[in-house]
Amino acid sequence: MYSFSELQESLPSLKQSRIVSGGFGLWVVWSGQMTKALTQTLQDHGGIKMTSAPSQALWFFSSTEVFKALARLQIWARLNPLHIFFQVIPASFLVGWDMTISLSVSADLTVQNMVSPSSFEVLVHPKCVADVKGIAGLSTDPVNTLPGVANVEWATLQADPSYSYESSLGWYFIIKPLGNPLDRDFMQGWRHFFSSAESIIQRLGIKFIFNETCLILPLENLRLLRTWCKEMISLVHSIKSDPDGNYWPCTMVAVQKEGRNFNEDLPRKVNLDWQRLTPDYPYLTYRYAYLLGSEFNINQVAYFSERLGLDNWCYASLTEDAESGTGGGSLHVSAPRRLQAGVESECFYCGLKTHRPIDCPSRQIIPLRPKVWEKFVSLGMDDFDKISQEVDDILSADQVGGLAELLDNKGKSGVYMRCLFEISQPFQLRLFSHLWRSRSKDWEGAFDHLSPEEGEYIWAALESLRLNNHSNAEHLLAQAMVRYPRSYQPRSLQALLHMEAEDLNQALFFFEEAQRLSYTDVQRAVFSMNQARCYETQMSFEKAIQLYKQAEQFAPSWLDTVYRQAVCLIKMGFTEHAMVILLDFIARDAMYFNRILIDPEIERGRFHIMNALWDIWDEAKNEAEEAREQVEQLESKLFQWFTPENEFLEKSRGKLEVLQRLTKVENFVAFKRLQSGVMQMEAELQERVASEIKVVEKRVSILLERLIEVQREASWFPFPKLLREFNRDFNFCADKLNWLKTQNLHTAENFRKGQVYLGEVDERLHVLQGRLVTLRVIRDATFFILLLGRNFIWMELVGLGVAIILVPLLIYGMQNYITGWAVDLLLKEKWQLQKGLILILSIVAMAVSALKTAIIFEKRKEQLFNEEYEKAVTSRKDRKKNSRRKQNGKKSKAKKS
Repeated sequence: MYSFSELQESLPSLKQSRIVSGGFGLWVVWSGQMTKALTQTLQDHGGIKMTSAPSQALWFFSSTEVFKALARLQIWARLNPLHIFFQVIPASFLVGWDMTISLSVSADLTVQNMVSPSSFEVLVHPKCVADVKGIAGLSTDPVNTLPGVANVEWATLQADPSYSYESSLGWYFIIKPLGNPLDRDFMQGWRHFFSSAESIIQRLGIKFIFNETCLILPLENLRLLRTWCKEMISLVHSIKSDPDGNYWPCTMVAVQKEGRNFNEDLPRKVNLDWQRLTPDYPYLTYRYAYLLGSEFNINQVAYFSERLGLDNWCYASLTEDAESGTGGGSLHVSAPRRLQAGVESECFYCGLKTHRPIDCPSRQIIPLRPKVWEKFVSLGMDDFDKISQEVDDILSADQVGGLAELLDNKGKSGVYMRCLFEISQPFQLRLFSHLWRSRSKDWEGAFDHLSPEEGEYIWAALESLRLNNHSNAEHLLAQAMVRYPRSYQPRSLQALLHMEAEDLNQALFFFEEAQRLSYTDVQRAVFSMNQARCYETQMSFEKAIQLYKQAEQFAPSWLDTVYRQAVCLIKMGFTEHAMVILLDFIARDAMYFNRILIDPEIERGRFHIMNALWDIWDEAKNEAEEAREQVEQLESKLFQWFTPENEFLEKSRGKLEVLQRLTKVENFVAFKRLQSGVMQMEAELQERVASEIKVVEKRVSILLERLIEVQREASWFPFPKLLREFNRDFNFCADKLNWLKTQNLHTAENFRKGQVYLGEVDERLHVLQGRLVTLRVIRDATFFILLLGRNFIWMELVGLGVAIILVPLLIYGMQNYITGWAVDLLLKEKWQLQKGLILILSIVAMAVSALKTAIIFEKRKEQLFNEEYEKAVTSRKDRKKNSRRKQNGKKSKAKKS
């Protein structure tokens, strides 16, 4: 038992459809093997296989060709029995916004069941019977209700074998080269392309018409159309990939044969705007594009009307598998469809076709807003689908008012639209208001410092023009031109008035006058750009490019002058040439990538551009993936190298947060900033670590000097048993400083430990030096007392000797030379005199020894401490040498044994 619902459930579910078109669904159930000839017959008559399951499938036909296909199979089944069941039902073909296709049928038909067929049978839904009668040789007969099928008045198909049921599908394929037929390069490029295609034409045996403006070929069936489209796309790709290939862009269109004649006038009779077609890819209607099969991708064209349904135009490209790996990928960025569709000419101010210049929302924008591109960086690729849908929904209600509403929107769609209008800022009124106040002679920073508004009538005229009060603007400008006959300002406004009145010739004249009266290169560049814009909107792209080049000479640093040249090349169809310029822009400033993504004026070359951007996008994305991992590593590295209170770590946290936000955005600029940010942070980290290591090494040297000084000062403390805590802190500092001197600090663990140890050593040394004050007092006092005692003893001994000798000599001399009571008194009191002299000499000895000690104390202290310190150092070195010798001796003995 085969169930229709099984097929229905396997179809994609579309929330919203871009195209809904009625046609015929074909439910096929068979027993045994489905032959390739049967499948090929259905395809040749325009069938699209929607889904399949074991022994059943669901097809869609957009026309009554389905009945011709079934008639051919029925006639074949009469000669070669087929066990197959067909059911033709009304169905709707659905195309989603992402180009996904699906099928919709009424609910009562989805509950059908069918047993394995034993013969050939075709059931036709009663709503489709009238379509059968319109085909010669076909009829229907009523049939009894079959078990399992829907309860409606089914009919069987009957085919008269005397009629031919060949498919009526056929196309004319038209190839038109881009450019001026009178140009020499055009003739060479076009003839070379034809010579390359001629071998394919001869191989396939196709007739053709060739002249200087087109190549026309009749394609008689679907298989030939499919083959020819594949050959043409592959040919263009091979010419482009060949460095010596003579590439020339051409537009290609496949039109249905019905009602058309095979002659040279055919391209003029096709209702198409050839100027807007993307070169190098075949254009077809959706009705026939989906017949090409799975080897082709179907690409939307935004600027065609949605009301045409399956008869709307699209273009086909080969899938990556079909190109056999010769081509890269392609970016898929949704663009708001209603921004491209429109019946007006391109708006001078913004380039959109949805309104005239007098209705352009850009007229109400006052400031220049280049910083809005920074907000665009927060938009990811996954946001564009939602933005496009939101923009289309708002514009569907009101084209002009919707644009103004979007410009005021604070959400992502508002950012998108403000950036879109920023692209065409060089041609908008707000630039003129800034230009009039600028006195700069160089474009770089031309609007950073503006002078006050000067001049009567001119600013009022600009405001009247902004408010669409043209009569008042003209009156004010007439007065301004009388008052300022040699001023460029009224001429520039006069040009805009004529432009809005769609008199572009007069607009060009006044722009030329404004440029002639200008006195800075900045002004001349702006007016040259606006002259070029006039030609660009008239599709005179060659003249526009020349004027854009002139503007580039006036303002070499103004990149818009070159960007507009690239846009003109794209509008002419020379996308490959334009991509050289655009890729150079992206290399210089990644923000141009985003600009190219949303620019509505490059729609003609959008498919080529998305293909060209794919490589740099994919490369940037892969680099960003690596950078994402590096961001995580950076965070752990920072905490491995630095303590939480470190100043560098605090500053780096803010940068890390910015990088982490960038990792969550799929935007080319975000990718580039993430990559450069990671590289910069890596460099800063390495530089900081190297700097910190030098600081650590210097601090270690300083701390070591302080520690040695402490050791020298404390080594002569007379009571070493009292220095337990002092020795403990000293040994701690010595161990840590020794570790810092011997370890490799270029590893995170050692570096961070070193920073911790430095703090601890510095703290301990501070404590040691505090204690050292007390030790120094005790030590110096002790040494001073000892030195004073030694000096006093020597002085006292000398004094005693003098006293012992001097008193007897004095008594003896007085006895021999002096007589009287004085001598008797001296003899009686000689011991008292001896004592007094000794006391006086002791006092003098104490004073002299104290004075001498004070004079020589510092010198003797330094001399003594240095000698002892050198002895201690020498003994330590000797002990180390002896220990090394012992260790080496033990090792040599161990080797011998």
